[in-house]
Amino acid sequence: MSNLHQLLDLFRKDRRNRGLLEALQQHTQARVLLDGITGAQLAMAAAAAFLEQPRTHVLIASDKEQAAYLQNDLAGLLEQKPVLFFPDSFKRPAHFEEINSTQTLERADTVNRIATAGKAGLIVVTYPEALLERVVAPAALDQSRIDINKGERLDVDTIIDVLVEHGFAREDFVFEPGQFSIRGGIVDIFSFGNDQPYRIELFDDEVESIRTFNPLTQLSLQNISRVSIVPNIHSRFSQSQKVPFF
Repeated sequence: MSNLHQLLDLFRKDRRNRGLLEALQQHTQARVLLDGITGAQLAMAAAAAFLEQPRTHVLIASDKEQAAYLQNDLAGLLEQKPVLFFPDSFKRPAHFEEINSTQTLERADTVNRIATAGKAGLIVVTYPEALLERVVAPAALDQSRIDINKGERLDVDTIIDVLVEHGFAREDFVFEPGQFSIRGGIVDIFSFGNDQPYRIELFDDEVESIRTFNPLTQLSLQNISRVSIVPNIHSRFSQSQKVPFF
């Protein structure tokens, strides 16, 4: 065990960490002051709390820069756990007409993963400006999400119709979110809610394998058993389908 992991283990066992967890469990609006915190100790305390009580934790930093530092610290401490960054959608503060496509994709990915996290939970790091923007309501997202599982049957004509209806464009090869391609028994889909595209291989009409791949090299990255495709969260939903983050 590395020194860093030993230190994190000490934070987990410390009585003050247990006092923090007890306060959060007993009071829905508990106000707890962590006194004497410096440097990366805040990330240590947050990581220890998550490991002791796995569920979805939302950490709100004072601004985007501090949120990015905190997310980076937590990702280093919790290498095998999901630590997500939830940004705003815009290129510049208060310029709501200029959308940052990368940040919009990151928001979509975070919303999608929160909705499907289950009891294992995850950590979301954000800041006030990002929380001011509404997100798609879970019910609306569920109705629009396309779930594909390994071993199930998949009709190619049907998936083409559904993807086009969800705003995806058919291309020879996918290289950015919102595209899909079909070549024989291979279906490539670059979801709006993920940073890597999916490759679905069919045997007749059965899903034989699903994996993520690098769109530049076409090399496989990871084999998975289930894929969840979401449409463009920023443009495919009306304001009436959006709710506050919490």
